[in-house]
Amino acid sequence: MALTKTQKQEVIEEVSELLKNSKMTVVAKYEGTTVKALQGLRRDAKENGTKVKVVKNRLVIQAIKATDNVKDTDTSALEGMLLYAFNGEDEVAPAQSLHTFAKQNPSLQFIGAITADGKFISSDEVKALAVLPGKNQMLAGIINTLNGPVNGVMSGLSGDLHGLLKALEAKAHAAEAPASAAEKPAGEAKPAAEADKPDATEAEAPAAEADQSEPEEKPAETEQAKEE
Repeated sequence: MALTKTQKQEVIEEVSELLKNSKMTVVAKYEGTTVKALQGLRRDAKENGTKVKVVKNRLVIQAIKATDNVKDTDTSALEGMLLYAFNGEDEVAPAQSLHTFAKQNPSLQFIGAITADGKFISSDEVKALAVLPGKNQMLAGIINTLNGPVNGVMSGLSGDLHGLLKALEAKAHAAEAPASAAEKPAGEAKPAAEADKPDATEAEAPAAEADQSEPEEKPAETEQAKEE
């Protein structure tokens, strides 16, 4: 059934919006592919964010000319029964989806692709893209690569921190020892009376001298003893 003028304009506007936002628009010939197989392709492609559309080439060309970022694209290869795969998040995903589908449906053949800046690349370049890891796969690989060193660093930091804490603990104990000695109870210190008491030898020496220099006082000590 032929499209009305209004419907054609709506298709042009839709395709123009898809081209504007698509990181990569892959073009493939689907002649000989069943409708059921194409329905399966559309469904499977959605899993990686790819939108597959079968649009008349003439309408696609008009959409290209109406879209600023791709308006200078070479459209000479847009002939025959073509489908277009758009993806606004991943440059590789559209090629991957079509490549996977073509393994079971060899009637699908790459024609080329339109880049985000309007360059038309060859079918060989699209095939090369198709075997590259997609955005999600690349991110997963990068995360796994980064996790290894991070885990190693964290383990190292954990070991260094443990050693640092042990050293600080030992230093704290060493600092407490002099403080404990300085804070001994008063009872352990030498009593004031004892501290002031003269040394025994020093006390005896004057006494001996006194005995030698004052012998006449001995009787007085004897009498005092008797009175007691």
